[in-house]
Parts: sequence; C-alpha cells; structure tokens
Amino acid sequence: MAKRRALMVAALALVVVGAVDAALDGVWDLFTVFSALAVALGVLLLLDIAGHGRGRSAVTLRSDLYRAVRRRSRFDGESVDALVDRAIAFEVRLRERESWPTSDG
Repeated sequence: MAKRRALMVAALALVVVGAVDAALDGVWDLFTVFSALAVALGVLLLLDIAGHGRGRSAVTLRSDLYRAVRRRSRFDGESVDALVDRAIAFEVRLRERESWPTSDG
C-alpha cells in the first residue's frame, strides 16, 4: 500500500512539473491535459489516504509471526492484511464459541 501511494505521489509530481512547463511555454492544450491529470491523481491519492484503515485499528505482530504471514502471503497470493484479518476473525469466533479467557486479563 505504501508503494502504491509513493508511486502516486511521484506521478503527481511529474504531472505538476509537466503542467508548469507547458504553462511557461504557452502550450495551453498540453497544460489543460496535465492539469486534468493532476486533479485526477490528486483525488485518487486523497481517496487512497482517506480509505486507509477504514475503521480498523493497527495490529502489531511479533516479527516471527509477520515473517510467517508474509511467507504465506507470497505462497497463496493473498494479501498480508487479508490473512491477518482472517486470523483475527477466526480467533474471535473461537473465543465467542468457547468463552476462552482473553490474553489481556
């Protein structure tokens, strides 16, 4: 996710530079195209930032668990976030079904 956002920021920077260059040269049709691209990339970047997390709280994993999840993600092709979400949901269902004591108290 961070790679996608960094790529979007880099693309937005290049488009803004292109728009400024087109404006300085007086090529207004190219300036219009670059400006429209800049607005579209800016909106997509803001939507990406606003949609990040969507009400989920961050979960810190031990490094060995993270390595295992990352390895499984590469093997299955499923994202790390999806694997962790599924694991947490599974644990919650087990605790609800069996009334297991929680680790926090």
